[in-house]
Amino acid sequence: MHGNDDLARRLESLEHELAGVRGDLRRSRRNVVGAGATALLALAALGMIQSCATPLPDTLRLQRLEIVDASGAVRMVLEGAALELFDQDGPRAKLSVSGSGPELTFTDPDGVEKATIGLLVRDPVLLMGNIDTEPELQLTVGKNGSGLWLRDRAGRTQADLSVTPHGTQLVLRDERSEATYSSHELAPLE
Repeated sequence: MHGNDDLARRLESLEHELAGVRGDLRRSRRNVVGAGATALLALAALGMIQSCATPLPDTLRLQRLEIVDASGAVRMVLEGAALELFDQDGPRAKLSVSGSGPELTFTDPDGVEKATIGLLVRDPVLLMGNIDTEPELQLTVGKNGSGLWLRDRAGRTQADLSVTPHGTQLVLRDERSEATYSSHELAPLE
């Protein structure tokens, strides 16, 4: 009976944490829309500047483009395969392409990466939390299965859920990341 109460508390804690993650995702989605609108405005401004140039060049080649506000503060930088957006605290969002694929990263006012959405080779991945060390939330979707990992602030996995062609598994862990509950096959909810 004690084990069921503990399991119920852990599941309730996971539901609470997942609700917080959903809120973070909604806020991130709004930030992405704002960043996209800013980028479109910047591209439109660049188009207007280019249309005013006489004569029009066939190709505009730059290594780095900086867009600044009325006070001269940098608000956007386009360099190589990366677009970086700034607010009053510095860089806050970066869209880049690397050898593993495209990536959109969000930072807090201190410059710490807090969320990344991207492709790892061909599989989408979402990382949230302490991205520079061990993300507190990691969601991966791939052709061989999907997984969700929740970690504490120290980077220790506390819960993981995986869905593969071989079945579904939920593992709950204690403060030392040792499994306290494992379900090899979960029945579908109806």
